[in-house]
Amino acid sequence: MTWQSLCWKHIIRNKKNWYYLFFFSFFTLLILIAFTFYQNFVYYIENTITKNIGFRTLSISPDLNQEDYGLRTIQELDYIVDVHSALYDTVSVVSSFKNDQFDGSIDLVYGNAPVLPQVVLGRTLSSNSFGEAICPVNFYPSSLAYGFVLNKEKMLQGSDLLNTNFQVEYYSYKFDGEKMVPNENFSKEFKIVGLYDSDTVMNPANVCYVSENDIIDMANDSNSNDDSVVYGFIALVDDLSHVDEVIEQLEQLGFYGTNIRNEIDFSSVNLILLVCRLVVALLLTFLFFLTVFFVRKKIVSDARYLSLLRASGFSKINLIKMYLQEIILISVLAFLIGCVLFCLLYFCFIVFLGPKVYTTFHLQLFFLPYALTFGVLFIVNIGVTLFLLLRQLKNEIVMDLRGGL
Repeated sequence: MTWQSLCWKHIIRNKKNWYYLFFFSFFTLLILIAFTFYQNFVYYIENTITKNIGFRTLSISPDLNQEDYGLRTIQELDYIVDVHSALYDTVSVVSSFKNDQFDGSIDLVYGNAPVLPQVVLGRTLSSNSFGEAICPVNFYPSSLAYGFVLNKEKMLQGSDLLNTNFQVEYYSYKFDGEKMVPNENFSKEFKIVGLYDSDTVMNPANVCYVSENDIIDMANDSNSNDDSVVYGFIALVDDLSHVDEVIEQLEQLGFYGTNIRNEIDFSSVNLILLVCRLVVALLLTFLFFLTVFFVRKKIVSDARYLSLLRASGFSKINLIKMYLQEIILISVLAFLIGCVLFCLLYFCFIVFLGPKVYTTFHLQLFFLPYALTFGVLFIVNIGVTLFLLLRQLKNEIVMDLRGGL
């Protein structure tokens, strides 16, 4: 009988193999979950920085020594594709979408050509647009849109809103001696002429773009009593890689205190990544000791069997091959079962929660977590098996029926 046939019989008849298969599959599932979350979180952070123009949008303080407060100087800088007053950037309004489900809160954002996202349905805004808006294809007109997770079933479908009108209300404010209070009420009507994917540009689902003309009118209405205030500038850099260079140029020109509009708290990000690494390390440690325990107990209990095989003429090399093949087959089978369970969990999430939950954090399947998990499991199992088996086979007393390490 060859060592290959003995290997298959030993796998099937040894009940311990089935216990090991169960635990190994379970740990494979947990490691895949940890690796996949880690990979998705890193991708989410990188995607946010890359796609959201806020990470290449600069808030610049005015230069009071220049007549135009430095506007022309900023416009002439390399890599600057758009500059406008900070006053004309965003107007927060209450819209006619207000009802029992939504508070109607939306942000109308300055929509010059370099700033506008790609329209997926309808048309974009032109330089002479007036009373027109581009809104999200999945629209959530509420202050809750800034939350991480939204109820997707409650979202308004932009395709139903295209070419329809909505009204907005906004206010000017005055200081009453203690705080700013509403002064005058204004209203305006907009027609939704285009839809964009807020998820693609990592915007909240309540952000609509309107033309520069509309923003200027609304901002002037809201700040009619603030003529003495000097506003800074909002500048858009053409590419993320040029942001630091532009900030350095601004400092050399005397524009100090320039800020990037959107910045990530990397202390929190690094803490989450650290927790992910610790979880993975803990799982791998448990897996290592589980493998050592299983293989050691397996070889110890098989000591008499090994001695009989040696006495029957099987060489050390054949015995090593037999055990390695057994461990490899069990490991591969356990890995495949773990992958199947993970994929089932993933597709259950997509099928049952996907249609109900809207979030900019998308759980995706990457090849790397599978490759890393399989590589780590394979190395651990082969390494532990070789080490313990070679120790056992050092016993030169072939007919020692006591066995043990």
